[in-house]
Amino acid sequence: MDAPTEGAADESDPQLRTDFDSSVAFLLTALANKLSIRSSQRIRRRLDIGLMEWRVVALLGAEGQVTPARVAQVAGVDKSVVSRAVAGLQRRGLVTVTGAARPGRQTVLELTGEGRSLHARGMPGVREGERMLVDGLSAEEERLLVELLKRMTANVARLF
Repeated sequence: MDAPTEGAADESDPQLRTDFDSSVAFLLTALANKLSIRSSQRIRRRLDIGLMEWRVVALLGAEGQVTPARVAQVAGVDKSVVSRAVAGLQRRGLVTVTGAARPGRQTVLELTGEGRSLHARGMPGVREGERMLVDGLSAEEERLLVELLKRMTANVARLF
């Protein structure tokens, strides 16, 4: 039998294996991936737009006017991803883009009338999906889950 190589991991050491049934990072990532896939399918089927485009529409529906940087911050994505989504929404006449013509001015996004109509059509399905996602949780458990997710999101910056 060969001797272990220096620095080789002892695969029998439980500290060197991930318990996928109790790893918070793994479970959250798996949930986020599955949720994104299902949400994307539902939104594409119901509204004929992509998930990132819906995120822009949803934020604009909630806040009125926002900058691309605000969308990126809320969605947790790079601004280039937001720019591609906004370009598609603009081509379809769902979003207007103003500002940034002069140095120091920020680009501002706003829904058009057609964009507001799309938002209104999309929200009932989004609310239905959210209800399905938290099905079986009490109101207190749901409140606690939201609080814990916010705290964990704030901790992400400390990972690296």
